[in-house]
Amino acid sequence: MKEAEAHLRKTVGLDIPGDKPVGELTVGEQQLLQVCRALYHRPKVIVFDEPTAVLASKEADRLFEIIRELRRQNIGIIYISHYLNEIVQLCDRITVFRNGTKVDTLETKGLDIEHIVYLMVGREIGEQFPVKKRTAGEPLLRVEGLTHIDQFRNIRFQVRSGEIVGVTGLMGSGHTRRLHAAKSNPVA
Repeated sequence: MKEAEAHLRKTVGLDIPGDKPVGELTVGEQQLLQVCRALYHRPKVIVFDEPTAVLASKEADRLFEIIRELRRQNIGIIYISHYLNEIVQLCDRITVFRNGTKVDTLETKGLDIEHIVYLMVGREIGEQFPVKKRTAGEPLLRVEGLTHIDQFRNIRFQVRSGEIVGVTGLMGSGHTRRLHAAKSNPVA
């Protein structure tokens, strides 16, 4: 147990008891634990498939530090992501696929995200989605003082006609619970 805890601390900087159930770890800790497990066997190559999709910014930054350290240790890394800023920031070389077919492999140094997008979609992105000026109309839904015991308090928002309101959060953050509560308790 102590050996596993020491490996976890040394490899990914997590200081958690070795007997703590994985289900009690945060999503970020679980992700780092997966990296630690993979590194225990001293791989020559490690694949990261959308590793930051469920991570907070601080956790993602820690993961990037670990990835850079792996590079210094001469471990090969395949990094799969839809977050193009991560690709440009972390990778030496990228390969772009479109509809399951390889389009190109390029060095990332000096590469801009607009060019990557062009390779991904096969045209300038502005061609399909021109900017349109819209004005939101009257409020259709207004939520004020939405509270759930020990979960959240005094949430307020509104949705106006012609408007799209996004509600987001990491897995387990409660954003879905809040939306369901708002849907069943609207204030007109």
